[in-house]
Amino acid sequence: FPVGSCVVLQNLVGGAQYNDKNGIVKSRLTGNGRQEVYVFGVNKSMAIKPINMRYLPRELSSLSVPEMKGVLTASGSSTENELSGLDKESLKGMVAEVTSSPEELAKLIAKANEPA
Repeated sequence: FPVGSCVVLQNLVGGAQYNDKNGIVKSRLTGNGRQEVYVFGVNKSMAIKPINMRYLPRELSSLSVPEMKGVLTASGSSTENELSGLDKESLKGMVAEVTSSPEELAKLIAKANEPA
């Protein structure tokens, strides 16, 4: 998962009390096959395997204009220059055409926001 991704923890056995908790990915994949995730609500960081995370779904109506532009460029459907000057409703329509679910939308937002 890209650093900065909002995730939901799932299928944890040893820490089952953390299942369905939301967090943010704070590190790239380490040598032990885990990523540091700051878990909201319990205010702590944990080393989590990617298989125990899924993207926190995002609804199209919750996106800002910069997030929609990021989704469209991350999906490869448009360049920043092509999106210049478009209003929010036009961008919403374009995003709706390239995404099929809130989970896919969250994945594209994470990809767009991934540090270089």
